[in-house]
Amino acid sequence: MTMTELVVATATATATAAAAAAAAAAAVVVVVVVVVVVVVVVVVVVVVVVVVVVVVVVYIGVGDGSNGGNGGGSGGNADGWRWWRKKRRVDASESESVLLRSRTYSF
Repeated sequence: MTMTELVVATATATATAAAAAAAAAAAVVVVVVVVVVVVVVVVVVVVVVVVVVVVVVVYIGVGDGSNGGNGGGSGGNADGWRWWRKKRRVDASESESVLLRSRTYSF
């Protein structure tokens, strides 16, 4: 084997090893990115589901009879919404009465 052949063989082996290492590194990066994206999507879905369940149970009153609900179903929905509207009307009337009192007593 001549010196030129030895240099070419060494260069070829080095280039092949470098290409293989680059491909392995790229594969690792792709796998890490995919795992991170999947974890983020799962976390977002779980958070959205929890928020929806809390809103439905606490504010609408479905499922456990809270807030005027009757344990679920359309009756629970309707009762819960009635409770929510009534609560908002009470809040509004209280703020109106405070506003009226302040107008009445300001000279």
